[in-house]
Amino acid sequence: MKINDVIRTKRLELGMTQGQVALRLGVSTLAVNKWERGASYPDITLIPVLARLLKTDANTLLSFQDDITAEQNLAIQRETDRLVREEGYDAGFRYAVDAMREYPACDQLACILTMYLDGALSLYGASEGGGEGGAGEASGGVVSAESADDQDEYRSTIDANYRRLASSAEPAAREMATGVLIAQAMQDENYAQAQELADRVSVSRATLSRLENGDPSVSFETFLRVCQGVGMLDKIPEAVDPYETDLGRIRADQALPQRVRKPK
Repeated sequence: MKINDVIRTKRLELGMTQGQVALRLGVSTLAVNKWERGASYPDITLIPVLARLLKTDANTLLSFQDDITAEQNLAIQRETDRLVREEGYDAGFRYAVDAMREYPACDQLACILTMYLDGALSLYGASEGGGEGGAGEASGGVVSAESADDQDEYRSTIDANYRRLASSAEPAAREMATGVLIAQAMQDENYAQAQELADRVSVSRATLSRLENGDPSVSFETFLRVCQGVGMLDKIPEAVDPYETDLGRIRADQALPQRVRKPK
């Protein structure tokens, strides 16, 4: 729940009126009414007092959730996707950002939503309706000035999330975000940022570029050092194990000698 919903719910649970809350806090009844409507927010100095009055804690009042269940995580992902497809990119973007604020400690959710928003921006971000001819498109498929401003906001928010997640304590989120930032730096020819990575793993910029372009002449030792530098060394066994994917299992079984092939 958002802070306005928390205030209203807790107040009603305690059987208090808006006037009683206002009197205890030394504010006007109109101010409390605005809080509950989401038209304004309590002053930061009132948060501890308000939390005690409503018999809750500041984290709950501010809608900070430490834990999220797998079911909640999946539900948020599905709702974000539904909103983007049915109501437009902006609706899904706003919902996802609110969800990340509600669960600030869940970097796994933040990483999944950020990567989804990044990919969906290319597909849906240019039009408000998520389909052809949306309000965000001008004639000839050129994005309107307003839509361009929106996309600047989307892009800056997504990039800021990647930068934050690159320092995450959660390995999977950190590795994924770091990989995206490296790819972006190379694509944008941001060689200073690429060099920073190269220095960290003791690999030259030219070698790093060859590695990202799939040059087979790069030594396996260099490849391992780069993987170690971006925190993905532990992913190599999984990546080369054919039994990690359905197609890999099929091909691996086909390659087995007939005498040891697994029975069907």
